[in-house]
Formats: sequence, structure tokens, C-alpha cells
Amino acid sequence: MIQSWGNMFKAISFIETLFVLVLISLSLMLFIPQHFQLNDYIALNNEIDQVKSFIYNIQQKARYSNKNGAVLDN
Repeated sequence: MIQSWGNMFKAISFIETLFVLVLISLSLMLFIPQHFQLNDYIALNNEIDQVKSFIYNIQQKARYSNKNGAVLDN
């Protein structure tokens, strides 16, 4: 009788372990795409900020050159 309880306990533990692994894999499948979307959003905003900064620097150089009487080459 004790031996059958031991086997049943092992079977229940194995089933619980499989259930937990399935839950972990499903949660990772749901979480990881959102994580990448968040990283893509942050990276996109960083790129936009860098382009804005670049354009601002070009405009500042053009204004500075025009104030000093320099002729811009086109």
C-alpha cells in the first residue's frame, strides 16, 4: 500500500511539474513580444530624438554662419 502511495505521489508531482512548465512557457510567450515592442518603441524614440538633435545642430550652424556673414555653399 505504501508503495502505491509513493507512485501516486510521484505521478502527481510530475503532473504538477508539467503544469507549471506549461504555465511558465505560456506566460513567456505572452510577455516576450510585449517586451520587444516596448524596446522597439524606446529605440524608435531615441532615433527620433537623435534626428531632431542633428537637424537642430545643422540649423544652429546655419544661423551662426549667417550672423557672421558667411556664404553657405549650395
